[in-house]
Amino acid sequence: RATIEGLLQLHTPDAYAKAKKQLWDRYGNDFVTANAFRKRIHEWPTMRAGDGKALRQLSDYLESCKAASRHVTGLESLNSATENNVILRKLPRYIVDRWRRVVDVRLYEPQDGHTASYPSFAEFVNFLSKEARVACGPVLERSDDPSTSRRAGSANQHRKENARAFFSSGSSDGRTSGPRRG
Repeated sequence: RATIEGLLQLHTPDAYAKAKKQLWDRYGNDFVTANAFRKRIHEWPTMRAGDGKALRQLSDYLESCKAASRHVTGLESLNSATENNVILRKLPRYIVDRWRRVVDVRLYEPQDGHTASYPSFAEFVNFLSKEARVACGPVLERSDDPSTSRRAGSANQHRKENARAFFSSGSSDGRTSGPRRG
């Protein structure tokens, strides 16, 4: 915004053209845009097993890369096995093993009419999006998921505190209320 703010104050066609050119040079150049997408992928943090939220964030970002790759020249490099391996190094082992099986089928058991080839970036993103959906699904909370184990831990702690309070309260005749401990 600061780049073009002064130019827009001038209200002339020349100032508008200069502002547009500055924006294009900075944000519209396909080479710069493609490098920015790839740089963010390369800098993405490694994720722990069971961190469905982090997996979903990565898959959402890769979905945006997939959409941009249809319009931004320079992102076709995301189809290479080398770029794919950059992303795979950031994923939990169990997902890498599942992807390895997908690649194996594509390379060694191609379907009729298809040649053996490494899966496309779009296929990888679709695979990862499904893995993220499964990891974040409502069917069963994983015990090794840090967000659910903290909640379960605090719920168990709350129950223990209530149990202690239940046993420590006394009735008016001096007996403790609740079941007797044996």
